[in-house]
Amino acid sequence: MDLGLPSDTVKLVPYSSQWGRLFQLEAQQLRAALGDYVADIQHIGSTAVPGIMAKPILDIAIALYRISDVQYCIAPLEALGYHYEGEQDEIKGWHFFTKGPGSVKTHHLHVVEHSSDFWVKRLLFRDYLRDRRDVAEEYVRLKQTLAEQFSNERKFYTAAKSEFINSVVAIAENKEKDVD
Repeated sequence: MDLGLPSDTVKLVPYSSQWGRLFQLEAQQLRAALGDYVADIQHIGSTAVPGIMAKPILDIAIALYRISDVQYCIAPLEALGYHYEGEQDEIKGWHFFTKGPGSVKTHHLHVVEHSSDFWVKRLLFRDYLRDRRDVAEEYVRLKQTLAEQFSNERKFYTAAKSEFINSVVAIAENKEKDVD
């Protein structure tokens, strides 16, 4: 299974068991390059949910102990082929990197602080989809519809998924409160 899509393209492909192995290999390199700054590295996004269709781009989240240490991570990440896209306007403390040849992106790297909302909510969403096949399938149906509608407008595709994602995160957060 090849990874990669041009920057603005939305194309879903069937799940590949290789995605998990590719993540493990990449995580080893990331941990070696960033060392003690890293609290955790997780595979997030649809490629991290077995059995569901996804864009063939690995989404990886790195949690730093302190987000201010991102300044020390840029050069080592660039040495691994990542391009620093800067801190994202949508969420303070979310630093974004891409990897891939030219305009084709194979990896999206999200660098945040360990206890940040971004970190917690992305893991809650991923884990809920892993646990609830029915919700994962509903998400795939939504993504297929949006991929047809926004095949060359990834920002609109991503924005159109946000209501569904936020509702699932809210359910997952309430479920966690009930367990505590």
